[in-house]
This record gives sequence, structure tokens and C-alpha cells, in this order.
Amino acid sequence: MKEVMTAVCRAGSKVLNYEVTPAHIMSKGRRREITTCRKIYSHMMRKHTKSTLQAIGESINCDHATVLHHLRGVEDAVNQERKTFDAIMQLCEEDIKGFASNDDAVKRWRYLSLLDRVDEAEEVIEARIKDVEAACQKKVDALTSAVNRHTSINAGCPGFIREKLRKEVSEIVG
Repeated sequence: MKEVMTAVCRAGSKVLNYEVTPAHIMSKGRRREITTCRKIYSHMMRKHTKSTLQAIGESINCDHATVLHHLRGVEDAVNQERKTFDAIMQLCEEDIKGFASNDDAVKRWRYLSLLDRVDEAEEVIEARIKDVEAACQKKVDALTSAVNRHTSINAGCPGFIREKLRKEVSEIVG
């Protein structure tokens, strides 16, 4: 994310003749140069990463609906605004491609884009592990109970007891 923001700031500053910094993009400033770069940042993040609208919004201190508005603004740009967007995006693409050509950088970029989803995945996995542990413990308890019940039966036929235990175990294990 940081690399994309840097690329957008560098390209925006060149094309717009106004020094745009990452702090500007993350601010609530409404100056045309800043809003243009903010829209392009949203567009580039959506295009080049697997970040969600919410994650993109959090990176620039806004919500997902605002990011969607930024994306539509880039798509709907006309005349002079279209030329400006295209010039900045072309410069960004060059920066991003240069960044992406380095294997370590590509891995880092993918890592950063996936980082937003790691916390989510950990929670899901931990919940699933707890569910599996609970299900296994239920089966162990049922098997222990079956073994205790059938080994305490004092019937004269060990084969009968063994068969009854085998049947109950197969029902429990499935």
C-alpha cells in the first residue's frame, strides 16, 4: 500500500505541479490536486492489489462508500480531468511495474495486500479448530463410555460383548 501511495504522490506532483504527499492523500483536504490523487490512489489499489474497499478506505481515513465514489469519479472523468487522470495513472503504472519487476518487492507487495485478510483468516481458523476439538472430545467421551459400559457387563459370552462394543463404536465413529 505504501508503495502505491508513493507512486501516486510522485506522479501526481509531476503532472499537477503541486507537491502531493501521503499525508495529503490521507487528510480530509479538498484541494483539487489532493482529491485527484486520492481518487487515483483508490483506483490503483483496487487495480493492483486484492484489498477490499474497506481496507483501501481505512488506508486513507475514509469509508468504503467514499472509495466507491472515488472509483466512479475516475471512470466518469471527462475532457481535461480525463487527460490529467490518464497522465498520472500512466506514470503510476510505470512506477508500479518497476516495483513489481523486483521479485522481493512483488512478494512484499502481495504480502502487504494479503496482510489485511490474515487477521480474518486467523479468527476463522481458530473457531474451526475449536469446533473440531469439541467434536473429537465428544467422540472420545462416547467411546470411553461405551467401553466402560460393555466391559462392566457380566454376561457369560465375551463374543457377545465384543460384538456389541464393535457395533456401538462403529456408530459413534461413523
